[in-house]
Amino acid sequence: MANGDITNNDIMDFLQTNMVMRSEFAEFKEDVDKRFESVDKRFENLEQKVGPLENQMVTKDYLDRKLADLGAEIGRRINRQAEVEMDFRKILIDILSRKAILENSDLERLKKFV
Repeated sequence: MANGDITNNDIMDFLQTNMVMRSEFAEFKEDVDKRFESVDKRFENLEQKVGPLENQMVTKDYLDRKLADLGAEIGRRINRQAEVEMDFRKILIDILSRKAILENSDLERLKKFV
């Protein structure tokens, strides 16, 4: 190999140094197979644990719908309360006008707020 050419002896030396016997390869393959089986089992366990969690997770769409429903319900309650207050004011003004407790100008001022 003095002139840079590779000889058959060089190739044979390389193969003898780096060659893997079938028995060594079989052991290596067996070890790799065992490790993959272990990894597979761990992933199966992980999938079994994650599966139920996926069913219990709240999605953004679900949360958006629930918040929209809640906002609508709050709006309905506020409107209902406002209607009750409006009715109460009307009744109170009506009672005050029938009892003649207030003057007409005062009643007219109160009616502006109804």
